[in-house]
Amino acid sequence: MPSTITQTTWLKAILVLAVLSGLAALPISGASDARISLPESKAIQNGAQADKTIQGVVSTADSIQTVELAIDDGSFENAIGLTLGGTLFAANRLTPPSYPATLTEVRIFFRREQFGGNVSSFDPIVVLAGPHPDGSDNIQLTQFQTLDSTVQALDQFSVHDVPDVTINSGDFIVGFRMTHIRNQFPIALDSTAPFIHRSYVSTNGVTFIHIEDAALVLIGNFGIRAKVNLLLTCAYTLAPTSQSFGTAGGNGSVNITTTQSDCAWTATTGATWITLAGGSGTGSGAVAFTVAPNPGVGRTANINIAGQPFTVTQAGLPLPTILGASIVGKKLLVSGENFDDGAAILINGSVAKKVFNDVDLPRTLLIAKKAGKAIAPGQMVTLQVRNASGVLSAEFNFVRP
Repeated sequence: MPSTITQTTWLKAILVLAVLSGLAALPISGASDARISLPESKAIQNGAQADKTIQGVVSTADSIQTVELAIDDGSFENAIGLTLGGTLFAANRLTPPSYPATLTEVRIFFRREQFGGNVSSFDPIVVLAGPHPDGSDNIQLTQFQTLDSTVQALDQFSVHDVPDVTINSGDFIVGFRMTHIRNQFPIALDSTAPFIHRSYVSTNGVTFIHIEDAALVLIGNFGIRAKVNLLLTCAYTLAPTSQSFGTAGGNGSVNITTTQSDCAWTATTGATWITLAGGSGTGSGAVAFTVAPNPGVGRTANINIAGQPFTVTQAGLPLPTILGASIVGKKLLVSGENFDDGAAILINGSVAKKVFNDVDLPRTLLIAKKAGKAIAPGQMVTLQVRNASGVLSAEFNFVRP
């Protein structure tokens, strides 16, 4: 398949390994965490099941830290490739725990398929490694260092020494390019959730899309890792690791402890309802934040501090619940729980007119003054209640007697 294939054609051409039975996670061969600094061998056995992370586990050798960055959990249940063969690119976006960080090796897992479709040892590949200093989700136009290499083994992580790449911020983009034949599946896929939106595919090496956005049956995290050297011996501890809030929100804080006074860290969150009071620091300290009032259902988000998640959970407003409905004359009466003042009744998705709360039972009875006449005997309609806060009840099917 030519490298100039369009992104739309890619979505049609990429093949999900269609095996409906007999798939299993790869065997575990070893009891160590798969992301600890590993031996300098040319083939690293698949490690024990490890918690997914984008930062890795740090070990110290003299004054240099060695980190293996990984987004897979050590098992690869599936593999994908191009239907008719051709050239494809696979890449992961990996974030080191501190800076400066120097990438020295790329480690790639090629899976042995149970029903054919194997790549073969010594099949040629081009290993890719590049800087992505802004750390954004968009990795288009990454300038890659390249290394001509081969598939070294199956069911193992093979090690590829790449030209050193040093960054002072952001991420590394690592992966490979391969031209494969029909019915080969070179991209090993860890299809165990969570999927953290850091694996990309391309057919031209310029335009990359997330595997989650490729409209495929099988998605997940690619078996592509990186070895990174760090200059500082820094480790970070959060206390506490989570905090809960009521619907009114409020202020919170989390303490961060570092092993050295010059260990730098950053705090970020993608939640618009959490506001950080400062997003970076050096040495031990604290991160203060504010949680906004919650006008809807319960919600949870993370504050990422030095690559570690601090979980914020906030309760939501009580959901309106419909327990019954009836028609009296022209009126539609909807009974239930947790109805706000000014709540609306939706009939088949459309808002009913002239709806008001019952005077004596405002929280449990809503009246649509003329909606009853629009529902014929024997007719079934779907009812919902939407509170003034925007919270919507579950659907309730009502059949007029």
